[in-house]
Amino acid sequence: MVIQWSLKARERVKNIYLFYRERSERVATEMLGDFNNAAKRLAAYPQMAPREPFLADFSKTYRSFIVRKYFKIIYFVNEEKEEIVIATVWDNRQDPEKLKFEIDE
Repeated sequence: MVIQWSLKARERVKNIYLFYRERSERVATEMLGDFNNAAKRLAAYPQMAPREPFLADFSKTYRSFIVRKYFKIIYFVNEEKEEIVIATVWDNRQDPEKLKFEIDE
């Protein structure tokens, strides 16, 4: 399956990278690699992650898994287009109820 990063997900990763780059170029680069490696695993195993409980009421089945302790990738599988859409990257330190407003459905 093909991975599609939404504009919001790309922006979130960029902001995470810029934030950490101010502290450590090495850590920021490693984080980018972690996000990219996670996306590659998704391409091979699209159903690998559990459903995201805070998005259970949405029309699509959103799944999520943790990358680097504080962040999780939120995605859904579009079987018709044979693609995985990464909807956003979420900072787990935020109020999880806000996640519902993060997703454009």
